[in-house]
Amino acid sequence: MWGRIEVVEVDIGDGTPGEPKTGARSVPIPPVLVLEMRKWLVENPCEPDEFIFRTRTGRRPAASNWNRAWHKALGRLGHSGWRIYDCRHAAATTWLAWDCCRFG
Repeated sequence: MWGRIEVVEVDIGDGTPGEPKTGARSVPIPPVLVLEMRKWLVENPCEPDEFIFRTRTGRRPAASNWNRAWHKALGRLGHSGWRIYDCRHAAATTWLAWDCCRFG
């Protein structure tokens, strides 16, 4: 089953929190990510007002944390040269494909 993530805050630079550029929104996530997030949250419980993604000390990740994690994940997948922004296009394609299959 597809799920949703509520985006209510973003890092606007140097770890500074701010409003998302297009305002708070609900973002659909595919079933495989729903399952992975549920599993991860069981293993890494957090309070409702805590960050889901945080450093070992429970703080907001800095840009260097995200960059390191991104490149580590790409390496594990055997990909290189992808930008985070590229995921927006992949997500849009996935959602369109899912809608086409769902609604024929």
